[in-house]
Amino acid sequence: MGFLGVYRAVYDYAPQAEGELAINDGDLLYILDKNGDDGWWKAKKKAGADDEEEPTGLIPGNYVEEAQPVDHARALFDYTRQTDEELSFHEDATLAVYDTSDPDWILTGLDGDFGFVPSNYIEMGALAESAQPSLSSPPPALPSRPPQAPSISSPEPEAASPDLPNDPAPAPPNPAAAIAGVMHGRPVSQQSAAPR
Repeated sequence: MGFLGVYRAVYDYAPQAEGELAINDGDLLYILDKNGDDGWWKAKKKAGADDEEEPTGLIPGNYVEEAQPVDHARALFDYTRQTDEELSFHEDATLAVYDTSDPDWILTGLDGDFGFVPSNYIEMGALAESAQPSLSSPPPALPSRPPQAPSISSPEPEAASPDLPNDPAPAPPNPAAAIAGVMHGRPVSQQSAAPR
């Protein structure tokens, strides 16, 4: 089953009876049991440099708060725990990461269960990559523009009206323009009719 939770000490506590655990503000604790309503929890503290094993004992539950993940990871493979302190998971699961100080075993959480997982079975930083918008994503679509008169640079051809001249400006002088003008019923100017 792993641990019931991962907590961080918010106050120092010196043991006052046998079986209690000394904690200091900032210590990372793995909760093993929440002994009913008496407010004392059984916890395991991450081993320090002087400790051979991780110390275990009772702590006051009101001296700790839930630890926040320091990162997230994506499971690369399925993993089935081998000990009570490990966590099972499926491929592509997103794990909350609480401690990475051991390069081989990472303290994680998944769906309310907590425990150690082999570091070579996960990829760190999975949530940050998937949750953040990509800088190269396309901009959103522009809102509709209000209708306006067609501009001169508009590539859309306008339908010619047979009774109105299509182009009020004089056509450039060339024989093809003169023939086109005659075909559309425009008078031929001397400039455009003159051969070159």
